[in-house]
Amino acid sequence: MKKQYAEDTYNQEKCNRNMSIDKLNQEINSSRLMFIYLLLILVVFGILWYYFSNWILEKL
Repeated sequence: MKKQYAEDTYNQEKCNRNMSIDKLNQEINSSRLMFIYLLLILVVFGILWYYFSNWILEKL
């Protein structure tokens, strides 16, 4: 009985540890994805700024 309880407790702790590691991996993946989106937005904004400023300078 005690051996079964100890084994169940060990398996539960192992499962909880794996679940917390999976949750941490999901948070890391989502933050990495948000960083990639931010870089993409900055690149697009920079390209638009470059062409818009050249267009303004040609008009002057």
